[in-house]
Amino acid sequence: MSHQPQQIYEFGPYRLDAAERMLLRDGAAVPLQPKVFDLLLTLVERHGRLLEKDELMKLVWADTVVEEANLANNISILRKTLGENGQQFIETAPSGCYCAMGKPSRFSLRPSICSSSWSSARVICWRKTYC
Repeated sequence: MSHQPQQIYEFGPYRLDAAERMLLRDGAAVPLQPKVFDLLLTLVERHGRLLEKDELMKLVWADTVVEEANLANNISILRKTLGENGQQFIETAPSGCYCAMGKPSRFSLRPSICSSSWSSARVICWRKTYC
């Protein structure tokens, strides 16, 4: 079992769990296509930084040659998925770069051993630690 911390990002009503590849809105799962999830994670991990289209395409589609239209389409899907917050969270700069706006809260869930009074079994618990 890995004891690496799980990275979780919170922004607005959303919680993005990188390890579980899950986006939640107010606790409810929000379905995302794999590349749309990768795009969101890439933007959130680099929040506040302008990312050029070529850089984003290399990060999200590392081993695949894709058209710029793929990126624009996935940005559009992501904005629609985020609803009225889509424009608020993802900005398109006049230069054509993209940027995740705001600063998401980031925290790690670190495993620790918890003991149980009713059993001799060891249970893995997760502690929330803010980065």
